[in-house]
Amino acid sequence: MKLISTYSVKIKNYNNIFKQSVLLYRRAVDFYLSLILSEWDAFSGITQIKAVNMAESLSVRSDKRPIVKYDFSRKFYKFPCYLRRGAIAEAFGKASSFMSSVDNWENADTRTRGEKPSYPKAGYVYPALYRGNMFIRTDDYTSQIKVFRNNTWDWIDV
Repeated sequence: MKLISTYSVKIKNYNNIFKQSVLLYRRAVDFYLSLILSEWDAFSGITQIKAVNMAESLSVRSDKRPIVKYDFSRKFYKFPCYLRRGAIAEAFGKASSFMSSVDNWENADTRTRGEKPSYPKAGYVYPALYRGNMFIRTDDYTSQIKVFRNNTWDWIDV
């Protein structure tokens, strides 16, 4: 049996080191929310893994796809792929929930159903610090964390 322990640690000597990273991640979630909702006919009824692949095929350029309908890299230069996939998964969950709420609202009694559900936004979502990609433990009391600062993704020692 493998035991995993988690605990919280206060990061000293840094004020707002995650602010730019979190804001950029939330903007990416909003980007993918609008993409998924505008292409909802293609996204409805598929699994999260297929949704991530489909969203990437619509927004990420590659050698096989030099032209995409929604260009993610133009707005989010050098955005890490693991955070992009996390943002897509987050947006797909929010979009699925929104569309389910809209369906329930439309099928409810018109006299008692209330207002139509509001358009979803990223809200207070936070990126995960994936071990190896965003977080490296360098010693018993020190680590390196990858954050967005000075218009690039840098490793900082904490």
